Amino acid sequence: MFGKAIYQIVSFGKGYGKTKLIEKIVAKAKQESYKIAVVKHAHRGIDVKGKDSQRYIRAGADSIILVSERLQAIFVKKGYEPLENILASFNIKEPLILVEGFKYLKGYPKIVVVRNKEELLKAKEYFKNDCFLIVNTGEDRLNDLECEVFTMKDLDVIFRKIVAHAKEKIAKEDLLNINCGYCGYPTCIDFVEALLKGEKDILECPVVADVELRVNGVKVPLSPYPKLVIYETIKGLTRSLKGVPENIENLELRISYGKREK
Repeated sequence: MFGKAIYQIVSFGKGYGKTKLIEKIVAKAKQESYKIAVVKHAHRGIDVKGKDSQRYIRAGADSIILVSERLQAIFVKKGYEPLENILASFNIKEPLILVEGFKYLKGYPKIVVVRNKEELLKAKEYFKNDCFLIVNTGEDRLNDLECEVFTMKDLDVIFRKIVAHAKEKIAKEDLLNINCGYCGYPTCIDFVEALLKGEKDILECPVVADVELRVNGVKVPLSPYPKLVIYETIKGLTRSLKGVPENIENLELRISYGKREK
């Protein structure tokens, strides 16, 4: 997903400590002001039996939104889809996303929780290049010459590796890592640090923002700096208007002088 970094926490069984590990990572992220979201694969379904929401589902509603003073929940009648489609449909804004489960998915860096040497070898073979980190929650010490093996005590190191990987991934794949400096940060990595903490929006990168200016039908070339000025000015004005959604993905402005078109 554009401007986001997704990490799967998986294992070969239940009770391995995946939830505990995610809980610790989330707490660490919160402590250091990083914005993070969690998606969990519910193998046994979502229990709404006997609740009003189940009645609405049976009646045929395609989406049900539950709202309380503190939390909101959305139920959408869909089957398994590509993970990015699922995340996009819920408009997850956090740039760091932890996914518990879905181990059959390929292409996402995986933090694999193992308990013994056999599972360590299986993880390396099964997940191949997707195997990002190995976390041992078993009693035996595991050493491997080809990859580091961590434990729950190594939370700080695990978290630092996730953040560093996320910065490099977004800077290289989404910002092209050109370090132009027009955003006000010396490097793309520094910009991504602000992005991961919710201080910047991905579209505030003047290279990413697709700003086009045409005068009398002729396209005017724009360098990153005027792109950024135009984007920031129009975005700030637009967000102050009533009826404008919080998440602006596309914005078009047209100004005509003289005779108006009918």
